Amino acid sequence: MLLMRSSLSRATGSRRFGVRASIAAAAIVASTLTGMTTSVAATESEVPTVQEYVAWLKKQKTAEADQIAEQFTALSAGNQQKFLNYLANPEVVKALAGEQGDADTAIAPNATSITTKLAGGDVVTTVGAEAAPTTVGAEAAPMATAAKAVDWKCSYWINQKVLGIEVTRHTLTQWYRANSTKVTKVYVASATHKNLNPGVSVDNQPEDQWISAAGNALAYVTWNVDFIFKGSEIHLDKRQHLRCDETGFRYGSIKNP
Repeated sequence: MLLMRSSLSRATGSRRFGVRASIAAAAIVASTLTGMTTSVAATESEVPTVQEYVAWLKKQKTAEADQIAEQFTALSAGNQQKFLNYLANPEVVKALAGEQGDADTAIAPNATSITTKLAGGDVVTTVGAEAAPTTVGAEAAPMATAAKAVDWKCSYWINQKVLGIEVTRHTLTQWYRANSTKVTKVYVASATHKNLNPGVSVDNQPEDQWISAAGNALAYVTWNVDFIFKGSEIHLDKRQHLRCDETGFRYGSIKNP
């Protein structure tokens, strides 16, 4: 599944940043998947049984899957079935994959994340960003004053929780160096994802990173997502963008390639 837009508000200390989200809440729910192709119309989703889902989680052999298995089995029988119904619901899947609106709307300068609730609050989608000085590479300089070059780590992410259990998360992170006025060097960009929905397959193309003419660090990654439902297979490509500068996070977005 997938991924929104934001801008920054400076802070002191740990330098956590406010988020200027590029979404109106309804845009996530009502957006159409213009990059989507389907082989057959999906009229009925195939819902795994409780036993099938727990067995699938065990096969993943990861700490994340083990944690979700523990959280899932702690739900009541009714909520377990509701959880599985949501995982196989195309509308819930699409909540992480739509167009995210305009970059200059829904300004929230003092927030660190933007949350949208679906299905009466059972499904919660959150987008967030963070940035902080760090030290990456052999040329990292002391961070004694703002005038000196410092290394940064800057991230933009989106996740989805179903009945309080995090099922998916997509994160794009980049590391770079900046002085007091502009980015002077980019190190690397990295895309990571968490997906514990057995009906969804996620992969990504190689990340790209560069310095813009305005002196910002830019990065993007293209996600390849397949939704597999009863009688249909839906393929979707989306490109996640991240812009950061000498103050940290600037904005992020998800668009058709």
